[in-house]
Amino acid sequence: MDDQYIYDFGMIVRMLRENKGWSQQQLAEKLGITKPTVSSYENNYAFPSFEVIKQMAVLFRVTSDYLLGLDYRTVFALESNNEEKIKLIAHTIDYIESMEEKLKSCVDKTSKNIY
Repeated sequence: MDDQYIYDFGMIVRMLRENKGWSQQQLAEKLGITKPTVSSYENNYAFPSFEVIKQMAVLFRVTSDYLLGLDYRTVFALESNNEEKIKLIAHTIDYIESMEEKLKSCVDKTSKNIY
């Protein structure tokens, strides 16, 4: 992990909640907690229990590591075994990875030319 990375649990929860279009009250109801408790999480005044972290991970479709600032990846859940969607997703991932390799190669070449 980058040494300059600043972890902000509250910001992560707020961003995920807003991306879902939920109010603090709606999230509180889904988690079985109060709106002030959600607010305290988002403002970093309190930290949720492990059980609440697990519930958030499921609701937001992210890993608990993502919520805890240990991982930047989110989870993509397939609701059905649609073979075409799976192939398309696999192809897209392959394409992104190949573009990352090409970009890294270009950056490496540019860096050598600068120095």
